[in-house]
Amino acid sequence: MQPPPLATIHATLTPAQISLDAVDGEYAPLRVEATLDAMAPAGAIPKFIFDSNIFEKVSETQNGDTFALDLRLKTDARLAQTQGSIQFRLCATSACQQTFPGSSVSTPFSVKVDIAETTAPGRNERGANYVGLQINDPQTFQKLWELPISSYSFKGFSTYHGLTFVSGSDATEHWIVAIDIATGVQRWRQTVPRVTDTFVRDVAVSGGLVFLDVFAQFGPTPDDDVYAFDALTGDLRYQTTRTPDLEILPADGAIYERSSDFVSGTRIDTVVSRNPATGLIDWTKMYVGITGNLAVDRASIYRTEDRDLAIYHRNDGSVDHRLVGDPNLADDASALGGVVSLTSLGEAVTLSLGRVSLFDLQVDALRWSNAHSTDFPVVAPAVANGKIFLCDTGGIVTWIDHASGEKSTVSKFVGAANAPICLSLLATRNLLFASGPFQTVALDINNDLNQLWSYDATSIIAIAPEGVLLVGEAGFDFVGRNRRDLTKIVAYKVAD
Repeated sequence: MQPPPLATIHATLTPAQISLDAVDGEYAPLRVEATLDAMAPAGAIPKFIFDSNIFEKVSETQNGDTFALDLRLKTDARLAQTQGSIQFRLCATSACQQTFPGSSVSTPFSVKVDIAETTAPGRNERGANYVGLQINDPQTFQKLWELPISSYSFKGFSTYHGLTFVSGSDATEHWIVAIDIATGVQRWRQTVPRVTDTFVRDVAVSGGLVFLDVFAQFGPTPDDDVYAFDALTGDLRYQTTRTPDLEILPADGAIYERSSDFVSGTRIDTVVSRNPATGLIDWTKMYVGITGNLAVDRASIYRTEDRDLAIYHRNDGSVDHRLVGDPNLADDASALGGVVSLTSLGEAVTLSLGRVSLFDLQVDALRWSNAHSTDFPVVAPAVANGKIFLCDTGGIVTWIDHASGEKSTVSKFVGAANAPICLSLLATRNLLFASGPFQTVALDINNDLNQLWSYDATSIIAIAPEGVLLVGEAGFDFVGRNRRDLTKIVAYKVAD
């Protein structure tokens, strides 16, 4: 006997077509909704089908006759341009060999990733140094809002789903606020008691949580803690004892803490990996040398070790292997820690021991190494339009050819005589934003770094995915060269 015919259930997908021009997976999740023209019959099995090499599922929900799938791009999807479709089926069997008529629909998508120009966020010391946005004519930059605010030792912005976060301290409490990037309106504010001589560092976001780092300037105290709040609501999720020198890599949902000490005359860094959802320690490892920053992808952790690039297994911190840098460069165990950034071409750019080097992670080899004058603090490089942008000691911005490693003769001074350094370096498709002790400038990366715009104040900058430039005006400690006390945030609409 033939089975009875299935009822006709028509479904539509929203959006009808998806076009993503993206550089990473840190944009808000992509939502695809399937709406039926009637309630799904009993026993019907809804099923979304998508390419798991490109997307990963965030969640899948149902509300009446509407089914929703939240996806995000995989951060390691190294794709120049990809097309395909996301399908929705209302299946009559678990194997989906039979579907209800009209219920099997698809929506085409295309994803374009600027391979040669991309550094993924969270793979640097301070998030992405490349933003996949075409910046508008600087003459049309629109000031959205200005917010006076006081924050001790501000080092940079963290953003999440239209919010940015700032922390600070009063006489009796530490505080953290979430600010709407579009309007400058405070969305939520939380406080924790300040019962000893403690301070807070700048905050960071990981796995949908925002972390408030409380530390003692002159040694550990019982109040050295990390507080994890829900980034959207401000609800406290947990509190855990901190390790000195907390470092958070926001793009990957990872938390790494580190502390440095001398053991038998050798500088040793202790790195602790925590689960951001629970605060529990996953593993602890000790590495030789000073860690300037950690870079991560889904499988590995990268750090500079003198001239070399060390690679570790992310699941337990054990050594995977080591790529040898410039053989003509002697190791220097007393050198300041270098920085490493990953590009979506499967490369690592390192700044260490006065050299900038490009490692090809696909073949595990050094591609080239070139002299580069660096000093503390080191700003991670920015990669765009086939160029690797750097800031030399002296506050001079220049670039190196990505393919050949040849250094350009073009440069731009953004430092100051008594503080010759860069504070921020951020590349977009057409402009390079750089900030120094007294100004932030927008430089034309296709026209010899010609200056097109400036903001005349010491500032730390970030560009949110919403096309908003955040300028944190901060007083600068010219002696310590590291402390920056935030006094004001100014937001400009710079991209559509």
